Amino acid sequence: MHNKIEDYQLQAYVDDQLSTEERLEVERCIEADAQLIERVAELRALKSSIRQAYGDISVPEPVFSLPAAKKPFWNVPKAAAAALVMGVLLGGNVGFLQHSTDLQTMQASALNENVVTDKFIIHIDSDDLSKQVAALHKIKSLYAEKGPSLKVDVITNSDGVRLFDINSPNNAELSALLEQYSGIALYACQRALQRASLKGEPIHLIDKVKHNKPAVDEMAERLNSGWSYIKI
Repeated sequence: MHNKIEDYQLQAYVDDQLSTEERLEVERCIEADAQLIERVAELRALKSSIRQAYGDISVPEPVFSLPAAKKPFWNVPKAAAAALVMGVLLGGNVGFLQHSTDLQTMQASALNENVVTDKFIIHIDSDDLSKQVAALHKIKSLYAEKGPSLKVDVITNSDGVRLFDINSPNNAELSALLEQYSGIALYACQRALQRASLKGEPIHLIDKVKHNKPAVDEMAERLNSGWSYIKI
């Protein structure tokens, strides 16, 4: 797999059709590129919209004028046939439907639905101390501007997970922010933690850090729900 990630690879990633090695490589590329993160969010929103659109189709009981064994297939009610076809499509990759006008409308609607301005993702993928400080200062400025009801999810991947290490030089300031604002949540990329462990450099996380998902999944979920994204 090349460094340049193609759309079909993102679609396979969303559909969970990649090998473990391929998935890890795609995630490394996605997490370093805000545009790829947004594209994953779009693909997931599209897939969810299709399922919702066709999930509630009611299939009427067919009324046969001939014995069932002699009834030709093409006389099955159209709704049932549509449900059958969509069931087959949804079992595989939905990428070939990307250019449908109706599906593009669904996608735009899903991404723009319930857009809010009081929920922010702060994304950090570097152990550069100046960037970590910038992230903490950004959190402070957001709360100063938006007020105490603000929600801020700090999502880290790659070397950024070191911000949450108990030995981080910024640990005291981060802990103070957590004490002051209840709307802050911390997320460390599951894959990044695994890679650090395999390299013999395990991260000892502070309390309250969630780490049960890849960072790209956490970010895509929030982007689909209208969260604002800030890369540090």
